[in-house]
Amino acid sequence: MQSYRQHSLGFDPSLRNPRWVAESIDETMLRGAADRQHIAFVEDERIPPRFRNKLEHFVRSGLDRGHMAPAADFKSDVEAMQESFVLSNISPQTGVGFNRHYWARLESFGRRLARSHRRVHILTGPLFLPTQRPDGRWRVSYRVLGAPPAAVAVPTHFFKVFVAEGRKVVDG
Repeated sequence: MQSYRQHSLGFDPSLRNPRWVAESIDETMLRGAADRQHIAFVEDERIPPRFRNKLEHFVRSGLDRGHMAPAADFKSDVEAMQESFVLSNISPQTGVGFNRHYWARLESFGRRLARSHRRVHILTGPLFLPTQRPDGRWRVSYRVLGAPPAAVAVPTHFFKVFVAEGRKVVDG
């Protein structure tokens, strides 16, 4: 397990993806001056070099570096936002139609919950689900970025679980 200022994760070195990423956010974390515009993605120095994601895995892949704990959840803390750009918090995602659309809306939903509740706990991660082949057998198959054995697995699906604590009372 890797712990950062505002999120924690379990990393799978064989797939070079997080197994899960956990964060707890509240409304105060969504306010602030932290700006992602000048933050670069970086390798996770805590993971041994032979198992970590590399920036070159994503070059010309056609896929986005998709945050599991999104940078926008940490506007009140520049360091926490920077830590969200560590590649162990990233999974390859289709950009148009998913990361920049449906996934972004799901991330935004979590922030809306944080504005209407005392705290929101979010668990996120990639999935590698089987599909049934014409021969009736089930197989797990996924694309990889880079050449084995140093390849990053491209997830087939993703999950995000929200647990909201205590709805805020609004005076009316």
